[in-house]
Amino acid sequence: MKLVNGDRKWIALVCILICIGIISVYLLYEAVIPRMTGIPGKGQPTNEMPDTIFRCFIIEYNQSFAKDALVFHLTDADLEDHPEYRRGMEEANTSTMEWREGKRYISEVQDCSECLWSFDLCLQEYSRSDCLSHLKLYEYQGRYFEIRCIPSQVRS
Repeated sequence: MKLVNGDRKWIALVCILICIGIISVYLLYEAVIPRMTGIPGKGQPTNEMPDTIFRCFIIEYNQSFAKDALVFHLTDADLEDHPEYRRGMEEANTSTMEWREGKRYISEVQDCSECLWSFDLCLQEYSRSDCLSHLKLYEYQGRYFEIRCIPSQVRS
């Protein structure tokens, strides 16, 4: 079967579009993925400050929530590298905040890490889909806490 001149142009156009698509995906992958994974040497130098600061809220839950949640039992050693979280959880002992529907706000922590501590801890024991779809509670000194983080400031 002979290709006519018009068919050759369509085949050439399709090949060019496929090449452009492959190059675009590669550039997107190199630009976005290293920042998401936090791989040193990929995307940003390790000695620079992170792009985003997170506001992390420590919320205490009553024990009834523990049966349906992924529960991580923390010790003082687990919190050694994260003293701000430890201090926040210890504030629950003296908190006067009101309980609402079995939970109450305890404190706020600034977290500059690209891979948030609480999410990394979950990934050590469970799959990513489990970590994203279940309530994660951290038991410390007989109390149950959730850590919720939101980006609060993006550095330029």
